[in-house]
Amino acid sequence: MIEQLASLLLPIDALLHHEDFNPHQEPSSEIVTLFRNMWFLCVLFHFTNANEGDTTAMDWLKPTMSRIAVKTPSMVMEESHDAIASDVEYNSVIRQDYAHTVRIFTTARLLFNVFKVISKHRSCLTKYIALRSGDIRYLSSGQVIFVLTMHDIESMRSATGLPSSLVSYFVNDGLNKHPGLSACMDSVAERVSWF
Repeated sequence: MIEQLASLLLPIDALLHHEDFNPHQEPSSEIVTLFRNMWFLCVLFHFTNANEGDTTAMDWLKPTMSRIAVKTPSMVMEESHDAIASDVEYNSVIRQDYAHTVRIFTTARLLFNVFKVISKHRSCLTKYIALRSGDIRYLSSGQVIFVLTMHDIESMRSATGLPSSLVSYFVNDGLNKHPGLSACMDSVAERVSWF
């Protein structure tokens, strides 16, 4: 099913390939939310870090996602203030995926599996910004997915030679009032700027 879900990125890539379709230029808040949710799902299902060293039937995924990243609007809008912070914290895409991933019969086992899924994402983020492991430990699952998404999108943009939209992540007061989240975002920005 993961391959079937990933294949939905192909029509998005085809649509974004049209020269007259530029959602990254002056996007509406609805477009930003749709792209943000798509990227959250890609991170949740590990599409953005798949194929690291292995050749599989999904080798097309990385180039496709890189092309999508080029036309992805900035994930943070300055005027959204606390709306983006609450969307990161309570995003239904993230909550539903964690709930679906860990659907188990007993409460104790459920808690263990939720911790296991969240731990996977935390360790992935720690691999990218190891100096922030103390801050990562205290981020919510939504914040971890958000920072991973920021890292992956901006790394792909940087790899294609495009200027990143890193500045836009830091103009929103709602996100920057969380010191651990802000520190992790700073570390990601520093890492991406070296690509």
